[in-house]
Amino acid sequence: MERAIEVIHQLRQQGLIRDYAMGEASALMFYAEPALTYDVDIFILMEGRESEIISLAPLYEHLKAQGYTPHGEQVIIEGVPVQFIVAYNPHSE
Repeated sequence: MERAIEVIHQLRQQGLIRDYAMGEASALMFYAEPALTYDVDIFILMEGRESEIISLAPLYEHLKAQGYTPHGEQVIIEGVPVQFIVAYNPHSE
């Protein structure tokens, strides 16, 4: 999972996402007893949202170009299923 988090951090450095936070059981593993989880939930802030419709296409295209494959709601990054969840309004940000 460490390598997958490094890839997500690089997405921020490259400007594809403004910031991110890990959520749910994945975040809990860093602070408490291990728990079973099937994916890593990454809550992201996107730059330049001019409309209410948020497209993850640039993010997915970038990841696909690096060899990471979408699978349902997730992208498999270094063998880890990652689900990107966009902050969709000021309250969720």
